[in-house]
Amino acid sequence: MLSVLVLWLSAAGHLFGQIDFTQYHTPASLASDLTNLASSHASLAQMFTIGTSIEGRTIQGIKISTNPGVDDPAKGDVIFVGLHHAREWLAAEMPLRLAEYLLTNYATDPSLQACMNNLQIWIIPVLNPDGYAYTADPNGYRYWRKNRRNNGDGTFGVDLNRNYGFQWGLNSGSSPNTNDDTYRGTAPFSEPETAAFRDFVAARHNPRAMLSYHTFSELFLRPWAYTTSDPPGEPTLAYVAQDSIAKIAAVHGQTYGENIGYTSSGEATDYFWNQFRFGAFTPEMRPATGGLNGFSPGATEIIPNNEENFPAALALIHDAGCRTLWIKDYPGDSGTEPSSVWVGTGWSQAFWISPDIWTVPVTLVGGSSVTLNVMVHNDSGVAKNGAKVRAYYTDPRISLEFPNPVAVLIGEQTVNGS
Repeated sequence: MLSVLVLWLSAAGHLFGQIDFTQYHTPASLASDLTNLASSHASLAQMFTIGTSIEGRTIQGIKISTNPGVDDPAKGDVIFVGLHHAREWLAAEMPLRLAEYLLTNYATDPSLQACMNNLQIWIIPVLNPDGYAYTADPNGYRYWRKNRRNNGDGTFGVDLNRNYGFQWGLNSGSSPNTNDDTYRGTAPFSEPETAAFRDFVAARHNPRAMLSYHTFSELFLRPWAYTTSDPPGEPTLAYVAQDSIAKIAAVHGQTYGENIGYTSSGEATDYFWNQFRFGAFTPEMRPATGGLNGFSPGATEIIPNNEENFPAALALIHDAGCRTLWIKDYPGDSGTEPSSVWVGTGWSQAFWISPDIWTVPVTLVGGSSVTLNVMVHNDSGVAKNGAKVRAYYTDPRISLEFPNPVAVLIGEQTVNGS
């Protein structure tokens, strides 16, 4: 089976909004600013709730779409989530600013409109509201990491980013000990916060990509987290991660790495990549170093941190929403996504038979050379130069899935076209 991956990335403008990012938000001020943002852009945004925390706080987000009151299965879904870990306050500031950025720039940026019009963008700045409240409480602890579950033995908290259901329970960067910061809980999805997020993502019709914001170390991480082995789709994941790192570095010169130096089982992006095969990544934002104090950088870091992380987020939105270059999955494919869906007994279309991929000669003979042709359609109305086309081969006796670890790159070519 042959398949082609086409990626084309771009960025948007720089209008600023009314939210104050010169100082850290409190839980109350963040919730207020998010609500006000939705109400002041009612034609594009709507608040939503995915569930409640262990202490009963709502887990809220803002949906951004041209028709926010309708869950549209024809549109792709892109998800941004922050603050799995309570002390990582920058990880709440970035998604809040991203929401403001998208809503502020939409009306004046045609390139951003072109992508956003095809998407439903879901932004959840705080997945761990109890822990966040505890870090902001004068009687709490600024460096608290976990949620606030009473473990019944005098300890509190489960590490939400060790509580997901893929490879949960490994002593690979997670702990069975309740007093540890990486305590994984009693079972996969034992925590209402991770269970709510799992169910929310599972209910999306067409999930395309996710960023899960964390601090610190200045890294852009991809699956797998539980092992150092490569996952299915490693070339694709690596391309997105490395491109994101380059875009981040171009803003303020902060060069993010790709490896964190340890493993972590039961982690969010591992679960979602394994379960749904949409691109899920973890930006570990500023600072590069700092020990425990690295979780509380000065407020002057908020704006430059947000600025340098915008291009990676916008590129993900572009890839998910601006599908202007494409190939047919089957003869009648018009470019509508998804091109094929599971109907209970089989696929609605044989998406593995593309008329846009063919060889000359048509009949393959072992040991002989052939010419591989790929036709790429351009729906943008303008010339697209510098598009990279990659062709892979995967043995159907091993796996029909693409991408997968045994897919072999046949070749690639940069093309220009109208």
